[in-house]
Amino acid sequence: MMGLARQAILYTLVLHVVVLGAMVAVPVSEGVPPSETYAAVDFLDAEDVVEPAQSFEASFQAKLAQQVANLRANAQSELSSERQSSASDVSQAELEAQVEAELRA
Repeated sequence: MMGLARQAILYTLVLHVVVLGAMVAVPVSEGVPPSETYAAVDFLDAEDVVEPAQSFEASFQAKLAQQVANLRANAQSELSSERQSSASDVSQAELEAQVEAELRA
């Protein structure tokens, strides 16, 4: 029984050797096999490599900070224009009072 298993293993190994030998001797596909195909490789110096100026996260934060600054500037501008309009209302009322006082005098 043990001899039969050894015989089967031996036949399997011999069959594999014959098939693999035939595949090496007789190419299956035509053309240059991938193992003989070479690609040109260029080497770069680490100093020549330009790193990206900013990462995505950094550029996103910069854009967000710019938008926040724009919103703050708009809010300050609106507040300033409201102050000016209320100040001009006061000065308009003062001007009217002065003109009326001058006309009565």
